[in-house]
Amino acid sequence: MNDEIARIRETLDGSDFLQRSFPVLFHPGVKDEDVLIHSIGCSLWNTLGHELGFSAVVEAPAPAAAGCDIRSDSVWFRLFGISVGYDILIFQHLARS
Repeated sequence: MNDEIARIRETLDGSDFLQRSFPVLFHPGVKDEDVLIHSIGCSLWNTLGHELGFSAVVEAPAPAAAGCDIRSDSVWFRLFGISVGYDILIFQHLARS
């Protein structure tokens, strides 16, 4: 998991990923309180997941124990070849109050 966190940090901090994928974040016009920020955040996490080689899904239901009414903003699946097993990374964008 530490390797994945390092890859995420490197991609977000040390590359042109954000500028290339979401130039709207670098130009005036998107207010911090707009719902658009949440949509951009969900899109950002999904696009980042794809960029890092995962299968990313937006608004995926939480694990069964939490109930289907709870949805994660972005879930990343890393499949292991043709096996049924997979790793899951879940990201939830938390709005500021």
